[in-house]
Amino acid sequence: MRYEKQISLKTIAYELGVSVNTVSRALRDCDDISQSTKEKVRKVAIDLGYLPNSLVYSINNGKTKSIALVINNVRNYYFSIMNDKLLYYLRAEGYLANIICLFGNDFTPEVVKECLYQRVDTIVTFVEPTQEALELANMNRLPLIACGRKLSKKYCDNLYSDDIKGGGLAAEYLLNKGCENFLYINVRGSECSIRRYEGFKEYLNEKDIHPRKINIEDFDGKIEEILALSKLGIFSYNDEHLFIILDRLQQKGIDISKLAYIGYDGINRHMPGTIKIPSISFDYDAMAKEVTRLVKNRNDGKEKHISQRFDVHLEDA
Repeated sequence: MRYEKQISLKTIAYELGVSVNTVSRALRDCDDISQSTKEKVRKVAIDLGYLPNSLVYSINNGKTKSIALVINNVRNYYFSIMNDKLLYYLRAEGYLANIICLFGNDFTPEVVKECLYQRVDTIVTFVEPTQEALELANMNRLPLIACGRKLSKKYCDNLYSDDIKGGGLAAEYLLNKGCENFLYINVRGSECSIRRYEGFKEYLNEKDIHPRKINIEDFDGKIEEILALSKLGIFSYNDEHLFIILDRLQQKGIDISKLAYIGYDGINRHMPGTIKIPSISFDYDAMAKEVTRLVKNRNDGKEKHISQRFDVHLEDA
């Protein structure tokens, strides 16, 4: 990873209307510079992609072995499990990880700039980056690995579970439970949710069955309509949202033991104490090991970008 253009302290000073000495001392966290000034200087430095000379030299001539893990929800069960696995395998190879939480779905060039400033060697993301973010990472030779996402974009690796097969397995499970009506709980803006529904729908369409689909945000307003369906089978985009749905139904006095449902991610095996539910899962360790292998190879300048799909299986409650 090399930086063809280097932003100078003078450029930052010009942007803020302060002296070069002020910028220098702010970036070195000197006590005679106010906290507000330090924050302004650091923000502009990140925005411009500034790196001190010593850091540029370090990155151009040696690796920091620092990785950024990009998520958008610190409470997400899937993220927690995968990050736990990744931290274990990356640490065994001498890598340190910085977790960047976006609190939204906007993986913009600003995120890449922050990673550059933090001197990371590779970005592992659970959030889909914009094309501009990908191009900025590629321009700076900063490898990017998408974990749990299948992105039809250049400049990044894709590692993801077989969502279409998983959707089919969920449909088969509910059919075997005697269901006649089928509902998919969707999440807006998720490309893997689209593929899970496609697998679910395709399997049922072959049986001349046409499932319904609603967004998780609309579930509360349609509970009565949903429960009026006889022999209903519910397939949720992931286990976490299924937990939420089951909790809401119980709060309304509904006996969930009489419902047929299934989630996705296999949370129970990795998080004891969660509600026991049937789920579609995959080998978390295999994916984490492959991410770690890619991190090592990307930093050695080896191997072309890959798109790897991991097999899935049913985990009954």
